[in-house]
Amino acid sequence: MTTDSSRDDASRDMDAVVATRRFGYGAQPGEIAARATDPRASVLAELEHPDAALLDDADLPDRSAVMRRFFDYRDERKAFRASTQLKGAERGEAEREQLGPNPLQEIYRAEVLARIRRATATARPLLERLVAFWSNHLCIAANAGQVVRLLAGQFEREVIRPHVLGRFEDMLVAAMRHPAMLSYLDNDRSVGPNSRAGQRTGKSLNENLAREILELHTLGVDGGYSQADVTDFARVLTGWGFEGAKGDRPGAFLFRPARHEPGAPTVLGRVYGQAGEAKGLAVLRDLAHHPSTARFLSVKLVRHFLGRVPAGDLVDRLAGVYLGSGGDLGALTRALVAAPELWRPERPVLTAPYDFLVATLRASGAVPKDRQILRMLEVFGQPTWVPPSPAGWPDEAEAWLAPGALLERLDWAEMMAGIVDLPDDMDAYGRDILGAAYDPDTRLALRRAESRRQAFVMLVMSPGFQRR
Repeated sequence: MTTDSSRDDASRDMDAVVATRRFGYGAQPGEIAARATDPRASVLAELEHPDAALLDDADLPDRSAVMRRFFDYRDERKAFRASTQLKGAERGEAEREQLGPNPLQEIYRAEVLARIRRATATARPLLERLVAFWSNHLCIAANAGQVVRLLAGQFEREVIRPHVLGRFEDMLVAAMRHPAMLSYLDNDRSVGPNSRAGQRTGKSLNENLAREILELHTLGVDGGYSQADVTDFARVLTGWGFEGAKGDRPGAFLFRPARHEPGAPTVLGRVYGQAGEAKGLAVLRDLAHHPSTARFLSVKLVRHFLGRVPAGDLVDRLAGVYLGSGGDLGALTRALVAAPELWRPERPVLTAPYDFLVATLRASGAVPKDRQILRMLEVFGQPTWVPPSPAGWPDEAEAWLAPGALLERLDWAEMMAGIVDLPDDMDAYGRDILGAAYDPDTRLALRRAESRRQAFVMLVMSPGFQRR
């Protein structure tokens, strides 16, 4: 006979699974048991420590240091190539011997690995999930040019992490003033046709940044803007750039009045007559607090964590919290975690490759070689900070269910099984890592496994591990 008490226990056990997988990256050993007393409170408690989202790694240089290091390397390489008769691979080898590794690749790899180490070790995985979500929402692409690749990790550390539980307006402004975004969406090359520079050079507007802010970062494609709004907003953003190699602070935001289009443009029916940079800041502030932005962000957040947007008023409730709090992302996240819809036990989402990789590292405690981790992200088709478009990586429930994708995951699981220090009792290990998601079929498969390594592979490839 099933009692109310046993039903409560079963519900709490499943909530503990949801806490570790829907709001985290999967359980570390002992994590599900630790959250079982009050799973929902354990997730909300993570949000009481916003500074834990910061990533201040002493081995990662600051923005100006990175830019100077790269520009110096570029100048030395140019001089070396002008002085040598070597070609092709021979020249490359001699270059590496004399100049050392290319900082462009070295810094990118260091930033990626620092991010993965944090996600693997953290006791507050929701913060890392939020960092990944907002980083994908305001994405840049590290394969879009040298400056973007060089600063991709810094963009996330400087723009996303400090504001992940703060105001969206602050995160939006920080993103649009960052050299990685200004370079990625070409705004550093945009010139007002009636500005002093425009009149002298004949250069003109680039609308990429203005269009993506309206379509992808704030209002959404159906948010009620027109082509005229895009063009006038692009005029507003002329002059927004950053210091280059010859500046005292390479990479620092720089407003160039000579490139700024004069006048008082109209965006979404409002005239902006402020001077210089203040004009753009005013438009960004209004966009951040627009009702369409509140709804667009709420839909994306729900789809990211739940894989779909359920029927009912969940999005309206979240949008109301966003607007009522002045765009406070902490308040919005707390409302999301508190929503009953997010705690339903169905788990339709096949985890993204990055999430799957981190989940295996958290569950196993294994430490693969750096090159193995970086290579697998490439093989999985989700290299860090290289989304396929400014829209970012997809969030649909089955987005990663390609024919060969599960085989790649199997290869990774088998490689991991070779380096994991596995316990003798794999049945107990399965219960520890999957909790209430340790279904009878998975348990039977682990018990029938011919070795602990084979049991580990079956655990990692099970539905309870692959879906959140």
